[in-house]
Amino acid sequence: MSQLTLKSLESLSALVFSSEQKGESAVPIELPPTIDYSKEKLKIGVDKKLKGGKVATYIFGWQASDAFCEEVAKELKALCGAGGSYKNEEILIQGQHLDKIKKWLQAKGCTIVG
Repeated sequence: MSQLTLKSLESLSALVFSSEQKGESAVPIELPPTIDYSKEKLKIGVDKKLKGGKVATYIFGWQASDAFCEEVAKELKALCGAGGSYKNEEILIQGQHLDKIKKWLQAKGCTIVG
């Protein structure tokens, strides 16, 4: 048996293994929803609604599905490096990220109103 080296271990990381046995049908993987930002007319604001009077950035006015909005919330949390959530047709991102989020949404094609 040959010796494993760092180089050979690195090449193994590119391999994909399947546990599927012959005769089993493959289970389709659920892909994230397609995101079409051009249909959204959103309002953005900063408020101290969090416990302890902490600041949060709110994006509301979503017309899209919950799955769509949850995916957008995930992207915005990564963009801002902050926590957040989606609930009741409103995305909340912890902290003051108004300018960053506004620019990002406009670049995606959203219309910001009010």
